[in-house]
Amino acid sequence: MALAAYPWALLKNLTTFIGEMKPVPRDAEEIARRLHQEHGIRLSPHMLQDLCLALEETSVISSPQSNSRSG
Repeated sequence: MALAAYPWALLKNLTTFIGEMKPVPRDAEEIARRLHQEHGIRLSPHMLQDLCLALEETSVISSPQSNSRSG
């Protein structure tokens, strides 16, 4: 299967879809719901977790922990 051979390509495409969402999704559940509604994409809980970690690393979304940290 092509997706298994190139997981970085899938991740890149998903981060692009999410980065273009207006308004910006608030949480992982909203990301999953909108990916399904807008693009017909369903993610496993594990893939959604990996995707959210990658999005936090690239500052596409922020984690609740980083929002509550002080200076």
